[in-house]
Amino acid sequence: MSHSTLDVRPENADTELPVAVVHRADKSAIGSSSNTDPLAADAAAGSSFPATALDADDNTAKHTPAATGFRDSMRGNAAHLWATLTLSEISGSLGDLGTLLPVLISLAKTGQISLSASLIFGGLYNIITGFLYGIPMCVQPMKAIAAVALASKMPMEQIVTAGFSVSAIILVLGLTRTIRFVNVLIPLAVVRGIQFGTGLTLVSKGVSTIQQSDQWVFVNHSYLDNYFIAILAFLTVMVCYHAKRNPSALLIFIFGLCVAAAKIWGGIRVTGHPQVPHPGFSFPSVIHPTGADFRDGFLNAGLGQLPLTALNSVVAVCRLADDLFPTARRSTAQARASAASVTNVSITIGLMNIVGMWFGSMPFCHGSGGLAAQYRFGARTGTSMYVLGAIKLVLGLVFGSSLLALIQYIPYSILGVMLVAAGFEIMYVTRDLGDVTGVDRARGDAFAIMVITGCSTSFWANDGVGFCIGMVVAAVFWVARSREQGRSLADGVRDKMVELKEVGRELKQAVTPRTKKVDGPLVVQ
Repeated sequence: MSHSTLDVRPENADTELPVAVVHRADKSAIGSSSNTDPLAADAAAGSSFPATALDADDNTAKHTPAATGFRDSMRGNAAHLWATLTLSEISGSLGDLGTLLPVLISLAKTGQISLSASLIFGGLYNIITGFLYGIPMCVQPMKAIAAVALASKMPMEQIVTAGFSVSAIILVLGLTRTIRFVNVLIPLAVVRGIQFGTGLTLVSKGVSTIQQSDQWVFVNHSYLDNYFIAILAFLTVMVCYHAKRNPSALLIFIFGLCVAAAKIWGGIRVTGHPQVPHPGFSFPSVIHPTGADFRDGFLNAGLGQLPLTALNSVVAVCRLADDLFPTARRSTAQARASAASVTNVSITIGLMNIVGMWFGSMPFCHGSGGLAAQYRFGARTGTSMYVLGAIKLVLGLVFGSSLLALIQYIPYSILGVMLVAAGFEIMYVTRDLGDVTGVDRARGDAFAIMVITGCSTSFWANDGVGFCIGMVVAAVFWVARSREQGRSLADGVRDKMVELKEVGRELKQAVTPRTKKVDGPLVVQ
């Protein structure tokens, strides 16, 4: 019996969900949840493309040539893309620029990264993640590496090798699926605390960015970047806060670009003859890091980035994706798949910097702050990532490093407001502490753990420090609560070991191929 490829559309057609592409030998395999591997379902929910199915019954699909099915599927994907290409999605695609641009500009101005490579590969990563997840999964800089690089004037070779080493470790954890053990061992309150700390950091960074403007000065064209502009931009964000189509990021960013263009081409507050962005095909050259660069890059910058990536870019971002897109979680008979699974997110982060580093691209990862920012400004599907990725690709290939002359003049007041709005959004979701309800001792402990973890993360500006403090506090509260309940520590450890063994059993089943007897040839599932 010949095999054919069918697209299975999710039951909830109103939700932009990924699609699982399955191969079937007969109709008995269709929709059989009992034959669905939990990790395979989890991977399908987090690593397929947005839902655009070929509407055909089983008999018709069996006799449809592969080429026709592929054309119809691509036509359906194009129709889905056009249908979701709204003003809200375009605005949401720009929501994370408040985090990206300051880091990108600072490193590019000092020659520590290649601007053209960062735009080109960052654009490719945006498009790929939009295709895989179907939600606005952000692509943002590895901020701990960027902070160390700016403070110590780290050379380009060590910056890219630091990102490469972190990505390689996360990739191994993802491919072996051992990252799931990390997800089980970390309490939800600690994850919420890291998110809360990230939100506090973004708000603090946004306020300090606004303070770099001309404040209350209005003379000599200072009215183009001062507190008054920040207030207007913030009011724009608040007016559109609950709007179904939120164009606020698009509006204020276009205003920022107009101000930057006026400063360059209008000569406003720019001395001498500033460089003007000019078109011309640009592709970055290859760099050649040494073994010493790999060693120094990882020890000086990568080591501090590793816990931040594992916690904020994998564990926290997956939890936030489930919070923001609850209907994207699809149930099976054996497991409940996430909107973005920790395994798949680990793998995509791991693969991000494998190629781009050889061209001087800034190290990239995912992040809960960027996802919250893009969601707040209107992004709901992977289409927003296609838009942002296409913009980055075009700018990187056509203008390259000359684009730095324009983006460095975007008003601080605009970038700061975008950071503040992103911080508020990520702190807003931390109100959910999971299954802990009411005002009892458990909820009070969870709230205290979240606040202490968040404040520690923000104060030390390090997710790793906040995580360690949060885990210590969580352990102290757990021991005290167990004693009050008359439970021994051994009982609690035994319960956690049972949970870990269950995860190990699922992992073992996922890597063991199973067979199913059907009419005709034997099919390996």
